[in-house]
Amino acid sequence: MLSTPGENRLSAQLVSLAKSVALITVALFSLQSNPKAQAVGGGIELTAEQLAEAPEFSVPVDCDFDTTCFVQHYFDHGPGSRTQDHFCSGLTYNNHRGIDIRTTTLEQMEQGVNVIAAAEGEVIIVRDGVTDRALNQREVNEFLTNSGLVLKSNQVVIRHSRNWYSLYGHLKKGTVAVKKGQRVRRGQPLGEIGLSGSTSFPHLHFGVMFNNRVIDPFTAREDDAGCQQPARQSLWTEAAEAILTKRKVGILNAGFSDRVEGIDDLKTKPLLSRSQTLTSTQQITFWSGHWGTQKGDHITLEIHQPDGQIARVSSVAEESRVNGYHFLTLPLPPSGQQASGRYVGVFSILRGKKVVASITRGAVVP
Repeated sequence: MLSTPGENRLSAQLVSLAKSVALITVALFSLQSNPKAQAVGGGIELTAEQLAEAPEFSVPVDCDFDTTCFVQHYFDHGPGSRTQDHFCSGLTYNNHRGIDIRTTTLEQMEQGVNVIAAAEGEVIIVRDGVTDRALNQREVNEFLTNSGLVLKSNQVVIRHSRNWYSLYGHLKKGTVAVKKGQRVRRGQPLGEIGLSGSTSFPHLHFGVMFNNRVIDPFTAREDDAGCQQPARQSLWTEAAEAILTKRKVGILNAGFSDRVEGIDDLKTKPLLSRSQTLTSTQQITFWSGHWGTQKGDHITLEIHQPDGQIARVSSVAEESRVNGYHFLTLPLPPSGQQASGRYVGVFSILRGKKVVASITRGAVVP
């Protein structure tokens, strides 16, 4: 049984960090601090002895990272209000202290994606019973302007050694499969990816703590001194790091609609099939959701019409974005003129001379 001085005084507090559209709950622990850790760049510099005690983490979800899951947010190392993950890219948000692993769609979450223990240890905190519900845009804006708002999530916290802990947040209601005080092995199911707490998309928030300090598992650093700081060491297994850094841009979903839909509606759509049938004869809209665009990327939407014409809109990303949606609406000809047939939508992201993400969807107008 693992123990630590002052164990009887151990407590946990959930704090909602409303720093972007993707809201997160991070667990900050009120534990006995270790005075040997040295302050550096707004954080601590762990000693070699402390790092030697650190666990080596496996991927904390049982999920296909080619089709179903990806990392939407990494740990933020940007100084002040700047946002920088350890790659010096934009896949994070201000003061984000953890790793967000999401499913591409809500439908995939509802089908069930297991969250698993990233290393062996003892369960010290468990919460279940919080309803799964994505915050809508109005609620997101409210949280962004009111830092005092807190929504607790279903979660599990594991103690791996005297000073090291891991957090698994936003679990699906009713799926938490472990109890406080239980010993768990690496890879043991803890629950499922969910939507509980302060979040607008289905995901696992995975956090690593050394005592009461939240540490980036990719760098073993806490500091906000910028992304150029060298990593002390990775806390992942070699296989886990390769999986979690494999994709940094991609498509969330895409499809046609006979009306312009709101972002909240598009987020809840299942992964659409390659071909749809539309009923409207007024207009059709081709849309696509994407993640990981970088400043300078060329973003293009096309609608290939039955008569061979192509409607196209292109833009250049003025800044890096964690995610976003693009739309192209095409008015259909008046009744009696050619409007029926098959329409094909193509969305692509060009980075330099390489297409880094693309998707094609079709629709039939009777």
